[in-house]
Amino acid sequence: MSEKDKNTESNNTKTKGWFRYLKEEYKPARASVTKALEFIDPETKGYWKAKAKLGREFFLAQRESETDGLTGLANHNGLNKHLKEEAARVSRFNRKSTLIILDINGLKAINDKQGHNAGNEYIKKTAEIMKNSIREIDIAARPGGDEFAIILAGTDVAGTRNFWNERLNPAFQQEEISIVAGAANIDPGDLKRSFDQADHAMYGAKAESKLKNKNILFTVGETK
Repeated sequence: MSEKDKNTESNNTKTKGWFRYLKEEYKPARASVTKALEFIDPETKGYWKAKAKLGREFFLAQRESETDGLTGLANHNGLNKHLKEEAARVSRFNRKSTLIILDINGLKAINDKQGHNAGNEYIKKTAEIMKNSIREIDIAARPGGDEFAIILAGTDVAGTRNFWNERLNPAFQQEEISIVAGAANIDPGDLKRSFDQADHAMYGAKAESKLKNKNILFTVGETK
């Protein structure tokens, strides 16, 4: 085999490897690439290079559509995607995982008094704390506005309480961020119910937080 042929084979191996990555990580991107090149013969010169280039473009577009531009966390689309993926793991491995919904207190007042740049910095600081507090297998998200979410993989509500008490809330307190949270187990059979339960618990925590003037986490079933 000539040196040129060896280089060509090496490049094809790399591009095929990238496409296999797309197959596992971003099926929509892989489907888009396949459709775009469905009428081109794989033996055509530059086929795999073109496929890899398109794959990267679709991958980046897909990732951008699932990422919050201000914080780098998963956005609403990304949260839904990761929630479905974790629900599948909950069902497959018969384990508990938790969804936490968080809400910043007083963001509107910060925006009104100090301006939206100050509000954005407050949001970014909140996101940074979340990123530094979770594990690699967990997901932090900002669905929108002053609302955030965390998926704690393989963690029940008791473990979530420990996570809040030992890691997340102390970090918020250190940075003087006023926040409340609600948590519920992820039910793979009814993700909307899981989200609504965590959201409802969060609003319960918000009411309690106003009375006690402190950060509070409620889990589903808690009354105080």
